[in-house]
Amino acid sequence: MQKETFKLTQRWHIGTSFASIFENRLKQNGLVIESTIIRQLDAALEKKANAVKNNEQEGGSGKDYFKQRYIALFDSFVVFLTDPMLTSFLGLQSLLPGKEQGGMDQEYLSVTFDRLKELLTQQFTEAADTKLKIISPRNGENVQSDLAEALAIPSHEDKRVYILSAYQTVGVGQNLQHVMNEFEREHAVNIAPKGANSYDLRHESVDLAGIYLGDVTHILTNTRQFRMDASGLRAIIEREYLFDTYEINVTTLNTFFTNLERGRWQAYPKNARSLYVSYSRTIIQALGRMNRAFNKMPCVRILASANVLGSITGNGIDLEETSFEYRRLLDYADEKAPTFEKTRSEAFKQNATLYTHRDLLFLKSHLQTNEQDAEYYRDLRLFVAKHPTASEEERIGNAVFKRRNDESGFQYLPAEKHETKYEVKPDTRDSGCFDFSKIGMEISAEASGLTIMCRYPGLKTHFEDLEIPTEWLPNELILNPVQYRNLYRGQIGEVAGQFIFEKEWRQKLQDFDDLANNELFDFQCQGEVAIDFKNWQGQPNKDTEKERQHVAQKLRHLQVNTGREWRVIIANVVAINKGKPTITIDGKILEISGLIDEQGKLVLTPEQKIQIGRFLHARPNDNSDD
Repeated sequence: MQKETFKLTQRWHIGTSFASIFENRLKQNGLVIESTIIRQLDAALEKKANAVKNNEQEGGSGKDYFKQRYIALFDSFVVFLTDPMLTSFLGLQSLLPGKEQGGMDQEYLSVTFDRLKELLTQQFTEAADTKLKIISPRNGENVQSDLAEALAIPSHEDKRVYILSAYQTVGVGQNLQHVMNEFEREHAVNIAPKGANSYDLRHESVDLAGIYLGDVTHILTNTRQFRMDASGLRAIIEREYLFDTYEINVTTLNTFFTNLERGRWQAYPKNARSLYVSYSRTIIQALGRMNRAFNKMPCVRILASANVLGSITGNGIDLEETSFEYRRLLDYADEKAPTFEKTRSEAFKQNATLYTHRDLLFLKSHLQTNEQDAEYYRDLRLFVAKHPTASEEERIGNAVFKRRNDESGFQYLPAEKHETKYEVKPDTRDSGCFDFSKIGMEISAEASGLTIMCRYPGLKTHFEDLEIPTEWLPNELILNPVQYRNLYRGQIGEVAGQFIFEKEWRQKLQDFDDLANNELFDFQCQGEVAIDFKNWQGQPNKDTEKERQHVAQKLRHLQVNTGREWRVIIANVVAINKGKPTITIDGKILEISGLIDEQGKLVLTPEQKIQIGRFLHARPNDNSDD
């Protein structure tokens, strides 16, 4: 198509009133509509909008959206009526109103077209010889015959025609050229390729002179009236697909299900690449209706709603295979391109983290009942401690991964630019949902307490002997927040705590051998005292009482399993404060707020060390805080 035959009108904001149409369209042509008439038209629109319940229309964002959709369509009526070169014009929307619909009203459209035609004919005589034809299967007639009848109007009745229909009805696969009348023969531009057969019937036809592209709202299945039928299942599968391809995150998916359950209207997910591509293909197919003949009117006009210009893309589309009209339309699209890759990257990270959270919940529910799961969990923790950053080969090539041949707990994240630290917004409800677009929780060697632990004499060498890195080295992958919080921090805290405790109190700590007691506590001492090491460095404030009751519950579980009384020491490795050891729950729990300070030095006084020793050996005065 020759460039000089194509025109996109300058962009402006379409409001929600007829006043905005007449301000934009008519004043430039020196036409004036009385303010009284404008108020009457706006009053009729307001009445129509008030009759529709909020969120009832498929766009779903209330009365303003409803009015904007009408005004954009009426704006195209005015453009058509005032341009004699628009001999045939196509208006497309996602859902064409029917005669008995409570939303957009077919009769109201026809009446408004006739009213605008009447008003404009008074100053613009060419508006008189026009017709509006609504092509819809809802009218109970044959679409093909209705369409043929509409396309015959320019040549048989010598009138201009505005064809209003839906994308699903005539936006795909229809040939919308028509035989030229005398006026069109006089003004049309022949664009036949060189060497075209002179008997080709396309020489006698002319393409549409213009098109209005309304918002496309049928990319995803409508969930406004959800039922558990084929349509309802399709709506769920569509969102699950977007989730599986990392185009939406788990928060968006959960919000979808919540709104579905409550019957709320839902906007399309933002920056989901598949939706933009599907939307764009609908527009491409619609514009394809304009390229079927060898003749075009001198100026082809394309009107696109703001939603269209904000939703089309060249991403994922072979633009060389698209029409000139679409490529030109892209020039007018929103300048701020959707951040597909950023959205996908963030969704991938959030989803992978959630999967780890899910996997760990499953494993933890079997730690005292299933030996294989218990062993896998122990080995997973150790692997994570040894590989805070890793290559893909290390991730999938290790024996622990191969044991299950799935990613259970192994959902590492890509380390952008081989980073060794990053931040996320913390998960405050332990749901596994972290926001990677925000900050607040650092994932790094420093934040984990590793750097401080290595300052304690001999501990750095001990880590190295266990092949646990004492610094995070750049690599392809890095721990996700759940791996970091629930596996890595606990494992290095356990290793450090055992080393410090055995050195300071000269007591050998043993594992719990019985599966029923697995992971209740980290270690035992002399078959009387359980010991649990915590790594709360940099963590949000803990609910002390809640944590204490949880420990008491595990202690009762241990006592039932073994048939004897136990005491327990809960020791945080890196001190958060300088609080002294505290004995609680009838002398059964000893709480130590910290073993070492930020310089790696023991924070406990000689008296406090003696107190802990007494608790270990159940001395008569072991309940004293002195």
